[in-house]
Amino acid sequence: MLYIQSLSEKTRVIFLTAPPVNEAQLLQVLGQDGRKNELCQKYADACVELCQEMGIKAINLCNAFKQHDNWLTTCFTDGVHLTPTGSKIVAKEILKVLKEADWQPSLYWEDLPAEFA
Repeated sequence: MLYIQSLSEKTRVIFLTAPPVNEAQLLQVLGQDGRKNELCQKYADACVELCQEMGIKAINLCNAFKQHDNWLTTCFTDGVHLTPTGSKIVAKEILKVLKEADWQPSLYWEDLPAEFA
């Protein structure tokens, strides 16, 4: 088992796995044939499992992307880099963790104190 010493009691960590890839687009646009979704999924699952053992919040982007229709054609510019649609999925997942986390103070934007009305 791995142990991490926190920088402070208020340090917050959210681990993001790598998202899946569009294998065909990677080959067509970048000429790369080595990155496969099967391995991306195994890596993401292993990372989330390790984070759970360590008590770290984790977001499995492989799973999050695959929940959306047409993710292969709408989320990547070149097979790996995100479009605005892909970025919105990532932001939505981060906001979901921030909203659900039992952190004091809460880091969810609606729960943050406002300096100006």
